[in-house]
Amino acid sequence: MSPIDSMLYLFSSSYGSIEDWFDWQWYYLPVGASTLGFVGFVILNYALWTYWIWQGLQRCFRNPNTTILSKRQSYLLIACFEGVILGCALQEEISYSSHWAFEHLFYLTAFSTILIFGLIATLSPSRQTLLDWARFRRERVSNPQGFRKSTMVPDLIWGEKSPAVVAMAINIVIVAIPLVTWSLFGPFDSDEKTQMLFCVAFFVSLMMIYATITQIMLMMRTSKRSVWATGTIVAAVLLPPTILGVLGIDPYHNTIPWLFSTFPWAAIESAAINTMFMALLAQLSVLTLLNLQLRRQLRIAGESASKALLEGRRSLPTG
Repeated sequence: MSPIDSMLYLFSSSYGSIEDWFDWQWYYLPVGASTLGFVGFVILNYALWTYWIWQGLQRCFRNPNTTILSKRQSYLLIACFEGVILGCALQEEISYSSHWAFEHLFYLTAFSTILIFGLIATLSPSRQTLLDWARFRRERVSNPQGFRKSTMVPDLIWGEKSPAVVAMAINIVIVAIPLVTWSLFGPFDSDEKTQMLFCVAFFVSLMMIYATITQIMLMMRTSKRSVWATGTIVAAVLLPPTILGVLGIDPYHNTIPWLFSTFPWAAIESAAINTMFMALLAQLSVLTLLNLQLRRQLRIAGESASKALLEGRRSLPTG
């Protein structure tokens, strides 16, 4: 909801196409029926997002090396975003058709995708932070007095320095809940519901793959690791569908290449369930291998950091 939209609404007499705003609803509440309701909603909306921007700025001001948002804040942010966007999608329609529902599901997924990519960038800790965390975990495990391995899960969920993969998984699940609900209870037939659920499953797996790749790339020794991570994700998202499009491979007649690409949604309508299941299984296999690689990198980094610290202590004069 931008300031331009607000101005067009307030001065709608000059813009005949803005009449649709008067029918606009939020969770079926007629927000656009009155100027007061519309302006009040816009102000509350801007206040909400200004609050989250301020929270990020405060964290960066206090510690420039920390992530823009904490994991706890990211869960609240994604819940707020999904609540607002889902409310905008719930509109009373005279003809509540599957086309209308699919269109709103598409917009909901598109906005959620943008936010997930933003969270990947803001939640992924730097290389030095991960090295410190890996060394700390290794030292604690090797000296287990007062330390329990069961603290690993809470640390991955709430910890400030732990890898962001588990936190991203939680955020993606929060995003997926309204998508799954919309798919199950929308005006779709059984085949369309199956396709929608596969769309959500592909969305979840691909977002997790991108989050894991980003964390792996940020473990690189080069000083340009952020650039490499960004370039890798952009290439992973855009190159496969672009290549398939340039080669003239039609997703309606050649579903397999598209299903096994990073844009499987183009072929879901024409693909068989078995083929979609195999493609999803392949993505989950890639995700498993990537997480094993990340775990290996963290283990090696923890061993190297602990060894370097121990050698540094031994080199100190004892007398």
